[in-house]
Amino acid sequence: MALISRSFEDWYKKFSKEEKIWIITAFIVAIILATTTVTWHIFDSKHQVPSYSKEIDPYVFKEMAINFSREYNNKFIPPNVDIYIAAQQYYWSVQKIILKKNTDYRFYVASLDVIHGFTIVGNGVVYNLMVMPGMTYGFTINFNKEGKYYVICSEYCGYGHGEMRMIIEVIT
Repeated sequence: MALISRSFEDWYKKFSKEEKIWIITAFIVAIILATTTVTWHIFDSKHQVPSYSKEIDPYVFKEMAINFSREYNNKFIPPNVDIYIAAQQYYWSVQKIILKKNTDYRFYVASLDVIHGFTIVGNGVVYNLMVMPGMTYGFTINFNKEGKYYVICSEYCGYGHGEMRMIIEVIT
């Protein structure tokens, strides 16, 4: 005699009323979540990052980021200038940048060594991007509130990970 009954009727019974309610409820919730996700993607295009990604030689991007840092670190960046930020254990290529409120800025971010997380937080804004070595990621941000925004590394990259900080100051 088997421990588990093998009859067709034991394995395939009709759904009870409670089971039908749970299945229908789960299906409705799944449809609502899918619709919300698609709607959010269509109507809130500013928060879709990255909008551009491309394979790049880390040494080439490092030169671009160093040149950007030499010219704009801790300075105001005009609206038509692209922003190049390199992540490397355990720092960003720039420590502080100053941007104008309600202006579109194009960011290009790349990692020179390991996986990093490029996360901007502040004033109710959160942008999060995983930065892989050998790739550059581009996206456009428009800060509509002035104040300080903080860039942190949100992917553990080693012992000094907690020290990877950068400031974006938005002014009028």
